[in-house]
Amino acid sequence: MKNTAIEWADHTYNPWWGCTKVSAGCKHCYAEAIDKRFHRGSHWGPEGVRKACDARHSIELTGLKPGSRVFVGSMCDVFEMPESHANRQVVERQRQYLWGLTRSLKHLTFMLLTKRPENILYQVPREWYLAQWPANVWVGTSVENQETAELRIPHLLKVPAPVRFLSIEPLLEEVILHSWWLFPMDINWVIVGGESGPGARPMHPDWVRRIRDECTAPGINVPFFFKQWGGVQKHKAGRVLDGRTWDELPTVGAECA
Repeated sequence: MKNTAIEWADHTYNPWWGCTKVSAGCKHCYAEAIDKRFHRGSHWGPEGVRKACDARHSIELTGLKPGSRVFVGSMCDVFEMPESHANRQVVERQRQYLWGLTRSLKHLTFMLLTKRPENILYQVPREWYLAQWPANVWVGTSVENQETAELRIPHLLKVPAPVRFLSIEPLLEEVILHSWWLFPMDINWVIVGGESGPGARPMHPDWVRRIRDECTAPGINVPFFFKQWGGVQKHKAGRVLDGRTWDELPTVGAECA
């Protein structure tokens, strides 16, 4: 999808539709809500059928300007390993196609975000982690509370991507990012946001400030991006934190043509 409304990306690309909930952050999944609206939720859950997206979506990527940030997987998790054989076939085929796109479209930055970082090194091409990870492929994991931070971040740190990032959204409780996680060689970007839409769970401002302060501490200086306060009407709540917006980005990425 061109010109996405997701604040930290320029565009989105989905190799397939469908996923299964794995943690508290999935409770009000916007992607599942979209799937229910248009497809009665037929692609969601372990029994849902993963739907491969057609080639026209990837063709759109070829016309994007150099340096565009492409969020991969707004309607799926690119590192999911579905239970059913049929779904695994779809996912594996589409994943291989995605790796081909990252090689042929080196002028774009592909941002892969997952709630399953333990699967990353099993599913990317071997040469990526044995030889050299592509400069235009960033990898991140979603974190919503302290439990998922402690579970997922260590797996992310094993990935030799040029940019490893955290999407702390929806932020459901105070999360402490210990200093050893925030050295520039470890985590290169942190995104924080509240939950939005019907039933949105509240986010305390001090939770956001704590993460920002950790990222901006002397000697750390990890780029911090504040996406939104969230709520039922997220546009009214806005995204200003302590008098300013925080739109910091990593400095590495795609090869410019």
